[in-house]
Amino acid sequence: MRRVLYLQIISILLLFISTGFAQYYKDVEDRDPLQKILRIEDRAGGTHNASNIGLFFENRGKLYPRYLDWGPSGEFPINSAKHYIYRINQFVGIPGNVVQGRFTDNEEWEAAYGNHNSDTTVRIPFSDDPNSWNTKFGWPVKDAYGNNIILSDQDSYCVFNDSNNTVSILGIQLAQTGYAFGTNFIKNTLFFKYELTNTSQNTYDSLYFHLHNDIDVGDVSGGLPEWGDDKMNFIKSQNLIYFYDDGVSGEWPDGKTGFFGVMMLGTPEINGTQLGITDMHYMLYDDDDLSDKDSIQYQYMSSDSVLYNSPDGDKYFHVGNNSNIHFDDPATIPASGMDIQGHISSGPYVLGPTDTLVFYTAFVAGDTYDEMINAATVAQNAVDANFNLPKPPSRPNLFSSAG
Repeated sequence: MRRVLYLQIISILLLFISTGFAQYYKDVEDRDPLQKILRIEDRAGGTHNASNIGLFFENRGKLYPRYLDWGPSGEFPINSAKHYIYRINQFVGIPGNVVQGRFTDNEEWEAAYGNHNSDTTVRIPFSDDPNSWNTKFGWPVKDAYGNNIILSDQDSYCVFNDSNNTVSILGIQLAQTGYAFGTNFIKNTLFFKYELTNTSQNTYDSLYFHLHNDIDVGDVSGGLPEWGDDKMNFIKSQNLIYFYDDGVSGEWPDGKTGFFGVMMLGTPEINGTQLGITDMHYMLYDDDDLSDKDSIQYQYMSSDSVLYNSPDGDKYFHVGNNSNIHFDDPATIPASGMDIQGHISSGPYVLGPTDTLVFYTAFVAGDTYDEMINAATVAQNAVDANFNLPKPPSRPNLFSSAG
């Protein structure tokens, strides 16, 4: 990963580790119910490593490690020391109030109470690690009969909410389920399902779900500025954005770079049709801090014409010859590349009390463009089939005796 920003948060990490990953309350039922929402002890992390994309993530709206020593960050191929992700964050916004873990001194997503086994581990629950499951409830994803639902070689599950919202608490909750497959035909993918639930008594209109994607192709923290030649493209028909560069890196082990994409594979339906990606924009990394305001964040994710026509509009919109301001034209990116981020949104939606909106996303990767596109096609087919995929045979039970 790049930039000295990581060094600035080491002191925060030490506090995070010493308090959030080590100290636990034993009798949570006897404590103030509010503390079940705000407990630092519910924070946890974990690593997906069963597919060909390795990723450490937190249950606080961060699909990357704060520091690379914590684990891989979009490492492809797995164990290659090629980490593509600098930051990927989930945003949920209504006009004037956007929940996110990217900005602000006090990050707005907070871990929800009671999902992992905080007595023995601070690892997010993973299906291949029963020791990470809550000791009272077991595996957190179950069917109507109480049976565990595990769909991949390595499922993960975590829940976070907006109890740290710096504007006003909306009562928005995101339940995130990850799916990683080791089978060859689907191993270049990593899936995340989001169940966005309104736990309040309010109805939220014009709501958007948004992914902030900062991908650094060929970069290693503290090394050459490999992020400066990055490019991005968008295939609307596949709800896919992807990142690449000139194909070489002086930082990565074999000197070669590939392609890394982010997809919205499934979104809620409006009038019988999935909205998919409704807004796509890119911006320079150096302009990112300009958007640390909820009003701008919402205008950006919803492609508001007021922001488009503002003095800063050219930093957020790059529509080229397009007549639709909801989609930037990747052809406006210089051929030499830039240090860029890609932003994708889906909306607007109406979310009433107790309502849930479901989104399926995926990371897809390939050493070549064709390999990445094949991974994207396989990913879409997997979601369409509800992950009812071919699996390798179970290991046989073998017995032996002397003689």
